[in-house]
Amino acid sequence: GCRGQGKWWHGCGASRRRPPSNERNRVPTVKSHLEESLQADLNEIRGKVVEMGELVETAVRGSLRAVLKKDRQVAYAVILRDSFIDEAEKQLDRLCLRFLVRHQPAATLLRFVYASIRINLELERVGDYAEAIAREALRLSRIDAPLPLDRLQELADLAEPMLHDAIRSFVEQDATLATKTMETDEAVDLLRDKLVSEVTR
Repeated sequence: GCRGQGKWWHGCGASRRRPPSNERNRVPTVKSHLEESLQADLNEIRGKVVEMGELVETAVRGSLRAVLKKDRQVAYAVILRDSFIDEAEKQLDRLCLRFLVRHQPAATLLRFVYASIRINLELERVGDYAEAIAREALRLSRIDAPLPLDRLQELADLAEPMLHDAIRSFVEQDATLATKTMETDEAVDLLRDKLVSEVTR
């Protein structure tokens, strides 16, 4: 069989006859079109990850504000906007599946799409957590009881930038930022454990 990327004439009588100039020019054009299509689809996936991330970050920020400020209006807004996150999750999932069917990627590109699908699921889950926090904020707003607001604020100050950096590290393929973000997780866990210990004792 004849093999080769853009060099289909190798092993197909190329030594005896060069393709006409119009054929030689046509192959790079087709290849260029495929590369442009692939890059456009990759950019669309990245763009949708960014959009999904922004929606989730807004939800997390809102849910925490609803708790810290006892802001019922913000809590209701977070709950209502959860449907936008669900829709964005479905759109990103469709884009990834379309990419797999259209380009049949391997190696690096396959890992990128697989990671996008995993991140999409995790972001949707974070959105669900934000909605749950907003619902708890509504319940707590009716209770006249002291809350460890300082500790919650400390936790929020660590968790919010961590979420932002995690998304940015993937979109920009920044391994250094990804490592830094993972290291922050231990500090968040320690602060959470301290908060739980103080509340339950």
